Amino acid sequence: NWTQVDILTAQDHVNTGIRASGTAVQTVDGGRYLNAGSSSVFYQLVTNAMVAGTVYNASGMCSGASSSYAFARFYFTGATQTTGVTVSPKSDINVTNIQVSATSGAKKIWSLATAVYTATAADAGKPLYLNLESKRSITTALVAFDNIRASRCAVVTTTTTTQKPTTTTKKPTTTTTKKPTTTTTTKKPTTTTTTLKP
Repeated sequence: NWTQVDILTAQDHVNTGIRASGTAVQTVDGGRYLNAGSSSVFYQLVTNAMVAGTVYNASGMCSGASSSYAFARFYFTGATQTTGVTVSPKSDINVTNIQVSATSGAKKIWSLATAVYTATAADAGKPLYLNLESKRSITTALVAFDNIRASRCAVVTTTTTTQKPTTTTKKPTTTTTKKPTTTTTTKKPTTTTTTLKP
């Protein structure tokens, strides 16, 4: 679920929010899209607890949803965005404005937006949010977002085992040769006497 923060100027456009594909914006798959209005941030929690070294990725499509060009931004933050847009992006790349052309949504023209962030040790255990932002603040400059996806690449661990060389010193072996032993056993003859009764 996306949560809206109305930024820059109060009360965004009436069409802001989840909308069905139509004449103003044609989605690629004919399904619904998010109209971010002219001055709003929509955010969603990606993870409750980042893991140090993990790379978080997101991608989506953006387009113009009205008669004027608009500016969009697509980025991660470690906290929910404020009305004054005071929360800085967490990003491995420079977060810049994406300019979408007027009525490009009506023409089914979409631009790719991406975000990437590698969590640090200081981020471990803290939340990460994905933000979809429309920021030109003109009533005819609306941004549409669609096909939003987020993923993470687990930490790659490398284990190196170094074994010290093992040296075995054997003591010289002494071989003792024994002479053959001859044992002679002499058995005395055994006499068995049987007495027969008459």
